[in-house]
Amino acid sequence: MNLAYFKNPVYQATESSTFRTSLKVLFSVFLYTNLFLFVSYLFVTALDFILKSEYNFSFLRLIDKLQATNSNWYDFLYILIAAPILEEIMFRLPLKFNRINVFVALLTFYFFFYLRYADLYASFWGSQLIITIFFIAICWIVVFYVCKNSFYKTISTRYFGFLFYILAITFGLLHITNFIEFVPKNLLFFSPIFTLHQVIMGLFLGYIRVKKGLIWSIALHVCYNTPGAIHYFFVS
Repeated sequence: MNLAYFKNPVYQATESSTFRTSLKVLFSVFLYTNLFLFVSYLFVTALDFILKSEYNFSFLRLIDKLQATNSNWYDFLYILIAAPILEEIMFRLPLKFNRINVFVALLTFYFFFYLRYADLYASFWGSQLIITIFFIAICWIVVFYVCKNSFYKTISTRYFGFLFYILAITFGLLHITNFIEFVPKNLLFFSPIFTLHQVIMGLFLGYIRVKKGLIWSIALHVCYNTPGAIHYFFVS
C-alpha cells in the first residue's frame, strides 16, 4: 500500500483487479495497520501507567473488563459480522459521496445507535414511530432536495480529504461510548486518547474502501475484530 495517500486523500474510482491482487492489498493494509497499532499501543500503555500511578485508575483495565463481560454468542457474532457491516456502511460508504450512499449511511447510523438504547420494534410503534418517520423524512428532504449536485461534487473533489479524516476520526471517537460512563469525571479529558486504536483503523479502512471498494473494507474490519472476539469469547 501507499502511505503517501494519507497526505492528500483523493477519491478515485475503485481499482479493477483480480481477487488474488485485492487479497494481497488487504493483507498489506492489515500488516501496516498492526504496525501503527503497535506504536500507538506503546503510547497509550505509557499514558495509562502514568494515570494509574497518579489517580489509581486504569483505562485499559476498564476497557478489558467491559469487553470480557460481553463474551456470549450474541456479542461474538455481533463483533464478527454485524458491527463490520453496519459500521462500514455508516463511515466508509459515504466516501463515495452521493445521495443514495449518504441517505443509507444516515439511516443506518440512526438505527444502529437507537438499538443501543431501545428495541428495534419500539422504533416502529407509538410515539417512537412518529420520531422515526420524521427523521427519515428530514433526511430524505435534505439529502435529495436541499443539497444540490454541486454540493456533492464539491465534497467529492475539493473537500474529500476533510471528509476522509472526519469520518475516520468520528468512527474512532464514537467508540468512547463503550466505556466513558465508567470513567471518573476528572479523567474524562483523557478518554478520547484511548480511542486512538480505532481512529488508526478508520484511516486504513478508508484507504482500502477507496482503493478496492466497500466489500474489502468490511473484510478488513472483520480481520481487525477477529482476534479480540476470539480472545474475549474463548479465553475470558
